[in-house]
Amino acid sequence: MECTYRISSGLKALSLSALRYIAILTLFVAPFSFSAAQAPEWVPGTPLPVPSYPIAFDMHYGIDVPGTVYIIVINFDFGGDVTSEGIRDGAIAGPSGGRVATAVLPVGAGETNTVLNHLIELTQANRQHTIYFVAANEDGVLQDEPLRFLVSTPPCPPVRLQVFFGNSGECVNTGAFGAFSAGQIVTPTVQPTGVIPGTQWTIDWGDGSPPFTYTSTENDDIPDVPLHQYTSVAECNYVATWSVVSPCGTFLNGSTVMVVHGRDIPLDGDGQLRIVDHATGTPDIIYLCEGTEYNVVLRDASTWNCQNPTAPGATPVPNTDPRTLQWVYGQNPAGTVMNTITGDVLIDNMHITNLAGGYNGLVQPDQT
Repeated sequence: MECTYRISSGLKALSLSALRYIAILTLFVAPFSFSAAQAPEWVPGTPLPVPSYPIAFDMHYGIDVPGTVYIIVINFDFGGDVTSEGIRDGAIAGPSGGRVATAVLPVGAGETNTVLNHLIELTQANRQHTIYFVAANEDGVLQDEPLRFLVSTPPCPPVRLQVFFGNSGECVNTGAFGAFSAGQIVTPTVQPTGVIPGTQWTIDWGDGSPPFTYTSTENDDIPDVPLHQYTSVAECNYVATWSVVSPCGTFLNGSTVMVVHGRDIPLDGDGQLRIVDHATGTPDIIYLCEGTEYNVVLRDASTWNCQNPTAPGATPVPNTDPRTLQWVYGQNPAGTVMNTITGDVLIDNMHITNLAGGYNGLVQPDQT
């Protein structure tokens, strides 16, 4: 049997089951209607685009409820009619034409009422950009109007660096290295380097080896370039180059002649090592008869030109650095005894060499 209640004030009687359905419907509908009507509010001081370097903006933003922030960047002063829906759709679609950058930034429950940051990289310095922001709550309800900013990327600074580029050692057999280092110019004040994220570094050592390359990831990011060892003796002079190019086109570069030694190729005129009989000038074998006393004087007649290094726009620079000599008898440079004469051989009337060991002369200054 169905129970009914009589409602006063002339209202129509309702069944108990109908009242229950109305109460349930009210519980579900009222909260949904309240949430759907509430678009996000911006955190005070946001949104705000702040130039962080010539081709990037740090987007400061924040909303008071969970949702999504949409951003588009146009690379000119755009004054056309826009809607919140248009900004949202453009941000989702991504860059196209004059819309050079976009962002779709979710804001979680733990990020509300907080100033957040997002870096947007651009391609043009010293140019006006129109930036639009609009936000939606987690149910997709957008703010009524987007916010518009007209801002300019600053001019790209020149690249200013103090650079060393040259040789560290010249002889291939004892370690001929090329070295590059760069740093800030320090005069009465510290000069800005002009190195920004995206700056490309290239150091070409000139000997056919792979160049050193590096891309800066932040302002004033200067790489530590390892020493480059020269091992090839195909040339005595290598023209090495370096360049530092920022992403907005400013650059600094230079070159130097790396001089290396270590050749002994008579046919190409690069010098030769030659020890001769001082009396005759002959480089041939000097034959001595066993049992006979000889007084043999040898002379260093080597040619050390090694294609006299030439700097661009300058006359050849002769190799005039002092060198040293060491006379060795009876053994090779590795220390292996080569003498097969039975008995002792007296060198310079005082030094003995025989089957047991050779004689290494003193290191002497250049005497030629």
